[in-house]
Amino acid sequence: PLQAPPYIELFQKSIADLKDLSELKVSKPFDVILSDMAPSTSGIKEVDQARSFELFEMCFDLSRRGFLAVQGKLVI
Repeated sequence: PLQAPPYIELFQKSIADLKDLSELKVSKPFDVILSDMAPSTSGIKEVDQARSFELFEMCFDLSRRGFLAVQGKLVI
């Protein structure tokens, strides 16, 4: 498990499973969303690109659904 400084709270969860902030037991949007997601690769360029883009879209959508604060930063 990752260890974070006391002023940082880490959440490790599938982005596909997140519906709202209450699932993470937080009450306000995040200042930063940092994603290190990567798809399983197949070796087929077009398939791998499509999978990567799908993950990007899911992360971007999460930021637009109230998970990211108004002046927050999304790092993908």
